[in-house]
Amino acid sequence: MLDAEAIVARVSAMPASQRIGFMARYAHELTIRARAHFVDGDYEAARHCNESIHMLTGHISALSRGPDAARDLSFARMLVDVAAQRSWTVTLAGCLEGGE
Repeated sequence: MLDAEAIVARVSAMPASQRIGFMARYAHELTIRARAHFVDGDYEAARHCNESIHMLTGHISALSRGPDAARDLSFARMLVDVAAQRSWTVTLAGCLEGGE
C-alpha cells in the first residue's frame, strides 16, 4: 500500500481530468461505506463519510472550472489526513490504484 506522502504526490501530479475521476471513485466508495454505517446504526461514522463526500464533490466542481495547483496539493493532504483519522487509507489508496 502507498504511504501518505506517496498518495499526496500522486494525486497532486495527476492532470485535472484524472484527479476528478479519482475523487469521484473515492466519493463513491465512501457512499457505500456510509450506507453500511447506517445499517449498523453508526450514524456518527455515516456523518463523517457524508462530510468527506461533500468536500470531494465540492472540489470536483471546482476542478471542473479550472485547476489550482496550490489548492490541489492542500486538498490532497487533507484527503490523506482524514483518511488516516478514519481508517480509510486502504480505500483511498485503492481508488488511486484503480484509476490508472
